[in-house]
Amino acid sequence: MYLTIIKKLRESLAAHIKEKYGVQISIALEKPPKLEMGEAASPVCFELAKRLKRAPRQIAQEISTSCQQSLELHELKLRVPDI
Repeated sequence: MYLTIIKKLRESLAAHIKEKYGVQISIALEKPPKLEMGEAASPVCFELAKRLKRAPRQIAQEISTSCQQSLELHELKLRVPDI
């Protein structure tokens, strides 16, 4: 079940990014070190920030808002470390 959800998340993120930003990118998903940080994490906003010359936090917020709706997730938390 977990791997199915992760696969769906990866595919949805890739499709959303291609549609919204016109960028085809490989989506890396990893398990956060602590459970309270969630079940999956992706550094994709940092890669997009480099390519699009935009702030990673802004990109992450846009992705978070749209993906939570399209994936019908219970909760999608935004966590972008300050850099």
